[in-house]
Amino acid sequence: MKWKISLISSSANHEPISLSHNELITLGRDRLTKITDAKVSRKQVELVADCDSEDGHVVVSLVGKFAQLNDEVLKKNRKYIMKSGDMLSLKTNGFKYELKVETAGSANEKRLKNKFKSDDPDTDANTSSKALQPLVKAFWEEVDDGHLLVYHSEGLVSRAKIAGFDLDDTVITTKSGKVYPENMLDWKFLFHDVPKKLETLHQDGYKIALFSNQLGIKRGKIEAKDFKEKLEKVVKQLGVPVQAYIATGTGFYRKPCHGMWKRLIGSNDNIEINLAESFFVGDAAGRPKDWLPKKKKDFSCSDRLFSMNNGLKFQTPDEYFIGQKPAKFTLPDFIVFTLFVEDFFYNSSFLLQIIVMVGCPASGKSYFVKTYLVPLGYQRINRDTLGTWQKCVKKCEDALKMKEKVVVDNTNPDVESREKYLKVARQMNVRCRCFVMTSSFEHSRHNEKFREMTDKQHQQINEMVFNSFKSKFKEPDLSEGFDEIVHVNFIPKFATEKDRSLYNQYLLEK
Repeated sequence: MKWKISLISSSANHEPISLSHNELITLGRDRLTKITDAKVSRKQVELVADCDSEDGHVVVSLVGKFAQLNDEVLKKNRKYIMKSGDMLSLKTNGFKYELKVETAGSANEKRLKNKFKSDDPDTDANTSSKALQPLVKAFWEEVDDGHLLVYHSEGLVSRAKIAGFDLDDTVITTKSGKVYPENMLDWKFLFHDVPKKLETLHQDGYKIALFSNQLGIKRGKIEAKDFKEKLEKVVKQLGVPVQAYIATGTGFYRKPCHGMWKRLIGSNDNIEINLAESFFVGDAAGRPKDWLPKKKKDFSCSDRLFSMNNGLKFQTPDEYFIGQKPAKFTLPDFIVFTLFVEDFFYNSSFLLQIIVMVGCPASGKSYFVKTYLVPLGYQRINRDTLGTWQKCVKKCEDALKMKEKVVVDNTNPDVESREKYLKVARQMNVRCRCFVMTSSFEHSRHNEKFREMTDKQHQQINEMVFNSFKSKFKEPDLSEGFDEIVHVNFIPKFATEKDRSLYNQYLLEK
């Protein structure tokens, strides 16, 4: 990065807030700013730093009640550019922050850090902040309209070393012995010495963090209020300060995605996480049936993948709490960073022809068709647009009569669906080629998960649609009557580096 970008509080009551390249940070009434004034929203402004631009700047958006950039009062649904030396106010004539843009690794950066170094020799060597005061009163916060719930317990203090744990079947399990709790009182610690283990970690300088997927809250099967009360009781019996992250939906915050971990990094009082000393423990580890005698197969691999996405050491509850030897496990077949990375090339010499696309939903068919074929004059025929295969065939015939090239942008999984267009080609005496997307079934599901997280307008593809394609799929063959079969690699394109980073993670739970 060219620039080191930070916000300096005019009151100098906390360390400079470092802004990472292309990462969204929310500023408001929170522990990061130490603002307690109720007139300031918890989410007052959103900031995104560009540390690679020519000048180094920050894009500011108002999401709360009020903010002012220099002399201009900000308005919602607009973006503002904040440059070095500009002053951002979160309240009229109050809570001011000056933007500092410096060459990465500059002497002034070191001076600012030294300004906030503690004189206490017992301060953790991994931090450069003042000795932080424990949280006096516990509180909950809701992030992104409740897609993430965060609990900060009494006595919590930010630290460089993180001991992360899943909740269900890791820290606690059901008293009833059933898979799902009968009610909010149906829980007990998984092992009797769980509180003692966590107390030892706390004394050794770790911050204890829980990361739990609780989709039942968004689906209405669990009341958020009831779950909060349950978690508070669990934390109270643990007897140590805890920060808990609860993903209630299916998107960016749900494990294995790194949303909850990113939120922890941004809520750690600007103390850099020591990844080498941090770790995560969870039961969703991809272990097969009978990994121990009579043990069931793990329901997913999301906890292990969450650790891998965030660079954390991983153990299962049995390994961590009772010293069980590591069991065998299986990772997903699709690994995103092994993707073929060359651009597609094909022979487009045939003047009049039908191209029949074949590929799983979300395999990249429509993107390929719109990017490579439509600009060459191909008429795109799509059942989602027209409604029935009969209308698709009719439009194909009409286009060929008008001497237009045609591409059939449907999944076309089996011989029967493809034969309809081969028949048209024979009747019209034109060539017919088959373009097969090489994206695997799991790769396509990965693409779909990515679209769910990055495109708010995207209509989610039901898992049944994927399974239907998989059950019907028959690999195309020249014996069907095609003049040529071309295999097409899906090459992802990204609007931002943040999108690229997200895509390159494990997004599927199993």
